[in-house]
Amino acid sequence: MIMQSLMREPMNAHRLSSELDLNYRTVEHHLRVLAGNGFVTAVGKRYGETYFPSKKVAENGHCITDMVERYGGKA
Repeated sequence: MIMQSLMREPMNAHRLSSELDLNYRTVEHHLRVLAGNGFVTAVGKRYGETYFPSKKVAENGHCITDMVERYGGKA
């Protein structure tokens, strides 16, 4: 869900948590994991950090779409 949202539009953790109806700390955790594994990049500082799909994700977005379709949105 987070990756799909960021592929549509870059946003910060607060907006993601609101749009996805998820706990802010949960979203923060998953963004750190995604960033640590090279799936997202952050621009800005702290609270206002805006997250974008990384270059490799942007180039291979169809793979994420395929995973979401295959695993029912659990990717």
